[in-house]
Amino acid sequence: MILSAISRYANAYGQKDLDTIMGVRPSLDRRKLKSQLADTKSIDLSIRPTSSPAITGDTATVSCSQILQQTFSDKQFNMPPKAVTVRLRRHGSNWIIDDIQ
Repeated sequence: MILSAISRYANAYGQKDLDTIMGVRPSLDRRKLKSQLADTKSIDLSIRPTSSPAITGDTATVSCSQILQQTFSDKQFNMPPKAVTVRLRRHGSNWIIDDIQ
């Protein structure tokens, strides 16, 4: 469930699916995110776990490698792979992302 939340989030970004992104990471500013998605022609976000989830009660952290590629009308932005920590919390029977640093 934890890893599927991360996968759903990355896939939703690639599809520019605002509702799914907000469902998995509700702490984001919806209006700002909508504007960011509208400015891009395409997005490819890859978040791959590099460790098993560390679960403590209703919270979890996962070390991951993140790669972001965005295409705008006039340029392309490729972010090199970077190590990130994904922090999640249990929300009912699902997990949602609180933060990615």
